Amino acid sequence: MSRAPTCEDLMPHHKQGRSWTATGYGSKIPNATKVQYLGRWRRVYTTIYSNIGTSWISVKGTKHIVRDARDGTIEVDVSPWV
Repeated sequence: MSRAPTCEDLMPHHKQGRSWTATGYGSKIPNATKVQYLGRWRRVYTTIYSNIGTSWISVKGTKHIVRDARDGTIEVDVSPWV
């Protein structure tokens, strides 16, 4: 795991208090958070179905799981999510 700084970057649906999809479920739900990883700010996405979700970022088309480190940073899994 690698720690990375975060920032909030609200999208229009966040500002309107809406969900990305009508159900709130999906394979690529954008979060209001971005992570600085490998020199770029990357949007955090969540894949969520039922009552569990996995948050991730995309690096050159490959998903990398992220976790909240509770200190203002996010931990990024350096190995791809398969």
